[in-house]
Amino acid sequence: MGLFIRRYYQGSTVALNDIGAVNFLADNHCLDLKGLGTYEVTRLMRCHEYRTRDIFRLSREAGVKVAMVYDNWYAGEI
Repeated sequence: MGLFIRRYYQGSTVALNDIGAVNFLADNHCLDLKGLGTYEVTRLMRCHEYRTRDIFRLSREAGVKVAMVYDNWYAGEI
């Protein structure tokens, strides 16, 4: 993920649920869909109010160009 983002989306805003390698390898802004790096996601999760519509809204507001997630992290969750 990190090498792909560095090569094709360097400098862009990306949405991720595993920000570690991407943040280490690439220079971009990350919308962290699991909350460690994005306070609004953390707040919604703590209130048990985090839904698919929030991902769409936060992505749109941040100007996300691409999203990369592990689908099994979200199966039946949102």
